[in-house]
Amino acid sequence: MSAISTVLWDVGSTLMKSVVPVQQFIYQCLEVNSIPLAWIDSATFQKAEQFRRENEPMWRTLHEEKEGFYHFATILLGGTEASEEQIRRFAACLSYYYDIWSVVPGIPALLAELREAGIVQGVVSNWPPSLRRILQHHRLASYFQVIAGSGELGVNKPDTSIFLWALRKLGVAAEECIYIGDNPVCDIEPAKSLGMQAIHFDPQGRYEVADARDVAELRSLLGQWMMGGTKAG
Repeated sequence: MSAISTVLWDVGSTLMKSVVPVQQFIYQCLEVNSIPLAWIDSATFQKAEQFRRENEPMWRTLHEEKEGFYHFATILLGGTEASEEQIRRFAACLSYYYDIWSVVPGIPALLAELREAGIVQGVVSNWPPSLRRILQHHRLASYFQVIAGSGELGVNKPDTSIFLWALRKLGVAAEECIYIGDNPVCDIEPAKSLGMQAIHFDPQGRYEVADARDVAELRSLLGQWMMGGTKAG
């Protein structure tokens, strides 16, 4: 077994947890822009959400992401009394979504410990082009030597090419790497298929079985592996 030199992380439900549901956030953005919720019917809302779900994976730049939110806003509000200025302000509110996520307690301290130990760290995540910005917003970006987001790269996990891109950028072999993620299919299986070690970390308790559910358990597992201990999973 190769010595572990690198830890790669997923973001959503791993480094950060969702604290505000998307629909609630959309309603909040309507409210702060003085747009009555009564103007929005369920069919129009579903149409706008379908557009977002289908098109978000294709946004490759921050400009495309911004334009995507504006298109979402026009679908939602185009048939209402909302002014063009209200629509644009609403779209801008949506694009600044960063606080619907919060950092999992204990993660910053663990990232700092790994950095102090000389461990190289990176991110591999299914996320729009604003990935780096949300990491900066939550003061996490400086811990990572590589940030591989599906939006900018145009490839989504579980496709292994996004993992390979990060490994090439760092100049490390898969056998030297531990990947930490919350999703067995998108995170754990592809990482293991490449020869990485993988830890199923589930801080939001979405799965019946996981290797670790809080940072204390995660720290213990990382310590075991880096000392050549038993693999998880």
